[in-house]
Amino acid sequence: MVEKDIPKFYLDILKEIESFIPDMKKIKVQAEKSPTPPISAEYSISNELLFELVNSSGPWHSGMPGYLNSDDWGTGKVLEDENETVINTLKLMEKIGSSVMSRRSVLMTLYPPGGYIGWHHNGNVPGRNLLFSWSETGDGLFRLYNNKLDNFEEYPDSPGWNVKSLKFYSHIEAEETGYSWHAMATNCYRFSFSFLLSDTFNNDHIMIQELIEDDLKLKNKSLNGAWF
Repeated sequence: MVEKDIPKFYLDILKEIESFIPDMKKIKVQAEKSPTPPISAEYSISNELLFELVNSSGPWHSGMPGYLNSDDWGTGKVLEDENETVINTLKLMEKIGSSVMSRRSVLMTLYPPGGYIGWHHNGNVPGRNLLFSWSETGDGLFRLYNNKLDNFEEYPDSPGWNVKSLKFYSHIEAEETGYSWHAMATNCYRFSFSFLLSDTFNNDHIMIQELIEDDLKLKNKSLNGAWF
């Protein structure tokens, strides 16, 4: 879902969050180090890297990303926040989280131009995920792949706010469903935050479906279980 289609209640809060993004760009963050050497944004979302990981028995099979270039406030330490930018943003995120019956927040990240999160599948934190992302110019791409279905999906960013919901399958489920491999790269600033709505359900609970379709107005469901 692109910005023009987001329901007013949510868009008003997102616009408040957006007002803090210029300050976010200036804040110094002691981010977690990537467990691997840096790679290019293009390679981070490539088929070559994906199938190397899918076919390997490496540590990435935990579900965590092995490659990333971002400032992550979920795990990093904020060194400068004179205007309480992070605190105010978190308060606004909580307002959205409570409205969508979120179990918990799982992401709050600013990607710089050239930023990325490499292929991973979140099998370690399964469930229905709701992702809000802001793109400065729309020059970014989110890719999704299910290894059981051998199906790729691509979601280009649109300038401003974008909303989608993803289904991350657990290690146990994945034997039948396949993993929800996904990756993102951007050539402009991109701010993302997300919530975990449910534990591991093969089928989304009726309340989750109603929230996604009736409240958030996400009408399209993909073969890989994404709502957009």
